[in-house]
Amino acid sequence: MNDQNPLTDPLTGLSSQWHFDVIFDFVFELGDRGVPMTLVLFEPDGLAARIAEGGADAREAAVGGFGRVLAAGSRKMDLAARHGDDRLICLLLACNVQGGMVFADRIRAEAEEFTASTGLTLSAGVAAYTGDMKERGDLATAVVRSLEAAQLAGGDRIGLPQDVTD
Repeated sequence: MNDQNPLTDPLTGLSSQWHFDVIFDFVFELGDRGVPMTLVLFEPDGLAARIAEGGADAREAAVGGFGRVLAAGSRKMDLAARHGDDRLICLLLACNVQGGMVFADRIRAEAEEFTASTGLTLSAGVAAYTGDMKERGDLATAVVRSLEAAQLAGGDRIGLPQDVTD
């Protein structure tokens, strides 16, 4: 018998990516009804080099540690999840892009003790639903591009959609 809960990521204790995707599919349509929603995507900077040095244990320590910070700093109504191997994502309902920036900045500040002990930093991308987004992939792409812009700018920062250059 498999005791693993498909709703929870065993490393972080956050929602699994599958659970996040199911909920995000369901709530995305609320944007057309005027409910603000923002995605914040986090990734530890320098993790690839750390994994090359320390293997899978380095990934588990970093992602697990940042996951605990995100879990502690999220509201009950937020949906925080592991997203892929190294990223963490949070869906903030009833939250605009400014609120997403405040949230990302607060999580990064709360992670300072962890970042000091590991030597890693944390970048974030923030993107909010806009009326021209027709499917959830549009918002997901916007937040990934925002994170990538933060990382290209040197990491250890928060990126926004306007930071993205084509």
